Amino acid sequence: MGAAAKPMAVVVRALDTLTCLAGHPQGLTIQQLHHTLGIPLASMHRMLATLEHEEFISRCRVSKRYVLGTAARSLTQPLTQEPVPEGRPVASPAGQTGPTP
Repeated sequence: MGAAAKPMAVVVRALDTLTCLAGHPQGLTIQQLHHTLGIPLASMHRMLATLEHEEFISRCRVSKRYVLGTAARSLTQPLTQEPVPEGRPVASPAGQTGPTP
């Protein structure tokens, strides 16, 4: 990142939260996240609600702990097929090549 570029605080906070939760598979409460990351409770609540809505985290109703959600976990899955730039040859199942659609 260039010297003039300044990161957006809300994005940095969200990434810090996801990183923190990744290190705690048993999950963390909002209070634990607040104390660990130093993010104000009101901000933490809004951010967690957004991350939960987008399925990057989920919250256990019983323990009130947040854990990584399906969207966050899917980021670690290998891509099943790499995109091919348009116009490049693509191997067919028979090994023949041809232009991409």
